[in-house]
Amino acid sequence: MRIIPSKVKKFLERPDALNGVLIHGSDNGRVDFYVQEIIASLDEYSAQVMDFAIVNKSPSLLLSELANISMFTNKKLIKLINVSGGISKELKSVLDCNTSGHYVMMIANDLPYNSATKSYMEGSKIFGVIACYKDSNSNLCDIISSYLKQNDIKYTNEIVYYLQSYFNHSKLPIYSELEKLCLYLGERRDLKLTDIELCFSTSGNDYATLDNLCSAIANKDMAHFIRVSDTLILQENFSPIALIRIISNYFLRLESVLLLIKGGMNEQAAIDQLSPPLFFKQLQSFKSHLKSFQLSELKKILEKLISLEVACKKTDLDHKMIFQQTVCHITKSYPCYS
Repeated sequence: MRIIPSKVKKFLERPDALNGVLIHGSDNGRVDFYVQEIIASLDEYSAQVMDFAIVNKSPSLLLSELANISMFTNKKLIKLINVSGGISKELKSVLDCNTSGHYVMMIANDLPYNSATKSYMEGSKIFGVIACYKDSNSNLCDIISSYLKQNDIKYTNEIVYYLQSYFNHSKLPIYSELEKLCLYLGERRDLKLTDIELCFSTSGNDYATLDNLCSAIANKDMAHFIRVSDTLILQENFSPIALIRIISNYFLRLESVLLLIKGGMNEQAAIDQLSPPLFFKQLQSFKSHLKSFQLSELKKILEKLISLEVACKKTDLDHKMIFQQTVCHITKSYPCYS
């Protein structure tokens, strides 16, 4: 049977109300989270992993596991991995006859709409099916809030929505990332937005400096641009070409948001489409930069940055000097509307 998003939370509280579950979908982070939640809930079960492809060809292997009694516990949790779209009649029979109280959890990536495995599980009265996709935002909010509550962490709705945006654009496992966030907090129980930024930023100081670099250019603050770029090149060992690409990426993000706004989307919704998501400390400056440029100007700036990278690759002259002089020249070519 299908377990709709609004019922997932209740199911996770008592997953053994059924004989097993199929967890599938393109959101690997969410799949991993549900798997970990079920394993934690059924901690009295003896867990074992089996490959679905092997079991599908030789269902007797699964039948043997379901029939054998564990030395350590009366119940087994059998995790079938690498589940595919097809399922044999023999394997269906084994699953249908599982009346011994053991639990079968099947894990799959995105299954096709006509998957026989998915159809069998959805039509079953003793198995559940949970689909995991990134657009299930309300469900993701439940995952985040439930995990934080379980760990006695205080949070606001703003925190949950921010984490939701982060996970919607991240390929990292939700469970391990939330675990990392809890470890980062240590003994503290009050979660702040700054904690999320510092915890999930791979290099806090460099990230802030690179943000300052892009902001200095967008703000036409050339004195600050020279100071920051000097530090990055001379002390942090960034090459001018690497900085050109970082700056280009920032202006591409501005362009992509402006294009969505031009298409009728509101500003915040357009910003929420960015991948990776924008850190909250960048939000106000990013919004001000959106007002500083028109699409035609961004296109010209990006073209000049591409030409600058090509020029640096073709010359033996000092790349740092060429980079700084050209960027200063580029900023003089556009007006400021904010």
